[in-house]
Amino acid sequence: MAIGWKMDPTVLGIALLTIADSSSFVSANNPSGFTFRRFSGQNEKIRGETWEDAHLGLGKAALETLAVGFGGALITESWWPLILPMGYLALQVAWTRWNLNNPHTESVAISGQRTGTV
Repeated sequence: MAIGWKMDPTVLGIALLTIADSSSFVSANNPSGFTFRRFSGQNEKIRGETWEDAHLGLGKAALETLAVGFGGALITESWWPLILPMGYLALQVAWTRWNLNNPHTESVAISGQRTGTV
């Protein structure tokens, strides 16, 4: 069995499913970009820890994306189910890094917020 570059509706369908999995892996291993913006604006210690955690989560998501994408490539005998989600993962990494680089500086830690009574 040789893996090539064929594209047909089945290959495209599997590739789209692996792209969706890539997004899910990022979400499963990291908080949202909005949460990153809050945490990275707290102080330098929290910012550094948040960056480290984000990169660990993205690394794990990359391994999971590689596994699913390679599985899709084996099933379809085409590289597209591996290449397309890796490209999408690159967009996810850029989005995460943008959020980390653009923190909300006026945020208040959840533990410090007051709750109202209803």
